[in-house]
Amino acid sequence: MNAPTLECASAQKLKLDLEQFQNELASGSDHSDYFMLINISLLQIVLSANLRCGECKEHTLQLDFDDSDRDGFCHQIKVFCTSADCMWQSSFKTSSEIRKGSETRGHKEVKIRMVSFARSIGRGHFTLVNFSQHLNSPPPLTLPAYTTIASKVGDASREVGEESMIKAALEVRQANSDTDPMKCGVSVDGSWQRRGDSSHNGVVTAISVETGKCLDVSVLTNV
Repeated sequence: MNAPTLECASAQKLKLDLEQFQNELASGSDHSDYFMLINISLLQIVLSANLRCGECKEHTLQLDFDDSDRDGFCHQIKVFCTSADCMWQSSFKTSSEIRKGSETRGHKEVKIRMVSFARSIGRGHFTLVNFSQHLNSPPPLTLPAYTTIASKVGDASREVGEESMIKAALEVRQANSDTDPMKCGVSVDGSWQRRGDSSHNGVVTAISVETGKCLDVSVLTNV
């Protein structure tokens, strides 16, 4: 008989989100708010073979990329008609821009997501450079841009984490309203950033036994 597996709240939520996403795709619902890797040559073939120009109605559409207007992983794509008698063209960017509060200029969503991805696995800018090289794609965002976004992602992650832990603590207090909420059971565990004795950074977490949610976290260093 197999022992039951206990999933944390985050794992359960991610599992539900994935199942919902797969169900929406299977049902044919409109779920277009995600990113996808695509081979540009295949996109060009499909475009020129199946789509007609909006002006001359011919299969003469081509793609072009303005590398001077590229912003990291965000590209400027121009679709234009190659017919001598038609001057139709249109351009668009491959990612939307996210602004916070009263900011006059934000950052492209794809850049934020890629920086967040690198930080979530404990890596830095060079990982994105290596990632781009393996995909045979243009270089990623510059190191100064990466550093700026990484700082903002860190601040946002800290803010979300604190709000999440406050909600988790209130949930424990409500569940133990008839008794002393300070006597709730927690599991305390720690982990180093790297294996072995070379790591200088670590984290300690306190997780509620009742809810499986994180109540507190502390980042430690021996430097």
